[in-house]
Amino acid sequence: MGNNSIIFLATYAYLAIPQYLSITPNLTNYTKILFNTRDLLSTKYDSKFITQDIKKNYFDDFFELKDFSFNVKGPWKKYQAFRRWKRAIILYMNQIFPQVVVSCSDQSMTDKIISSWCKKNKKAFIVLQPSFISGMHYKKYGISHKIRYLIFNKLLNLPRYRKQHLFGNEEHWTHLLLWSQYFIEDPKRPNMYFVGNPAFDVLFSQFTSKRTLKNNVLICTQNIKAMVGKEAFDQVIDMYIQAINAKPDLTFYIKVHPRESIEKYELLFPKDHFPNAKVVQEDNLYDLFRISDVQISVSSYTSFEAVATGLPIIIVNPNNMFDFIDHFRQEIEIKVTDLEKIAKAIDLARSEHYWMEFVKKREKYFDYMVHSTDGKSGKRAAEKMEEIINFSG
Repeated sequence: MGNNSIIFLATYAYLAIPQYLSITPNLTNYTKILFNTRDLLSTKYDSKFITQDIKKNYFDDFFELKDFSFNVKGPWKKYQAFRRWKRAIILYMNQIFPQVVVSCSDQSMTDKIISSWCKKNKKAFIVLQPSFISGMHYKKYGISHKIRYLIFNKLLNLPRYRKQHLFGNEEHWTHLLLWSQYFIEDPKRPNMYFVGNPAFDVLFSQFTSKRTLKNNVLICTQNIKAMVGKEAFDQVIDMYIQAINAKPDLTFYIKVHPRESIEKYELLFPKDHFPNAKVVQEDNLYDLFRISDVQISVSSYTSFEAVATGLPIIIVNPNNMFDFIDHFRQEIEIKVTDLEKIAKAIDLARSEHYWMEFVKKREKYFDYMVHSTDGKSGKRAAEKMEEIINFSG
């Protein structure tokens, strides 16, 4: 197994798995292993992963390791637990001894443990761009973080803390596969490659310039309350309520983010008050795209997926309160900052005139943002991985 195996880490699982599904069929000469970091069990598949099982059962280390994986109290017990965790991971890696490890992050503790193992054993560690990778890119860490980094990562050899905010730049010896040059954050970083977004291959293949209105609107939520605060969350909800009430002839599907509680939204949008709204969470996102006329969100990665499918998008930013990076720009989005204008925005997005303009701009936009709309990003990524394996071997 060790001579031809590739380990895929489930970091950012809901973003990583669609990419892995597109890449793995092109790696026919390798054993593909999905690494479940919760209990160190792995499941092998011939050419693809079972998406539904992974979605429910596989551990997204980047978010959950720190808060949920070690149910112990006290610094000494936590330290011991982290040590055991590291030993278990290294033992597993020594048993499998893969040719290469693929992840959608280099910043979690597990990523750093495994990338260190790869460096020691002269194996490649490949980082796939998971989504927009935007945020506090250029913010410098304070002195307290630097001290913790020095103590844990250097003195105790336990990589609990990030070196910097820049995604894909924890270690420059690793290989970074980006969608396009647009997403370069550190121009001096070596080992950067541009392959497109493998997850979009299936979406591009399904696009058609012909459309029939279905009288459905898709709202994709984000964990705004946790990211920005309650006031911002409340204003976004007010915007959604305004849209639902203003368009009683349309059905609104409210797709709850995987990291939010569906019960919260069921309380915010009770059926008796909002008969034309349906709160969902487990429903397949791409199926919802196919039955919708327009998608509404707050600068979400799901909006990027929606445009790839061929769905016009409305980006809400109440009173311009969010300072998020706008990856869509006016050419491909309808931006709404005023509560009273959301209904007109929906009408515009569903109009034939807007649709024709949207179709023209969409392909040009994606050629710039994700290298190509040819639906071959999974193949390009797989070929690049094989090149890296051959070079490293």
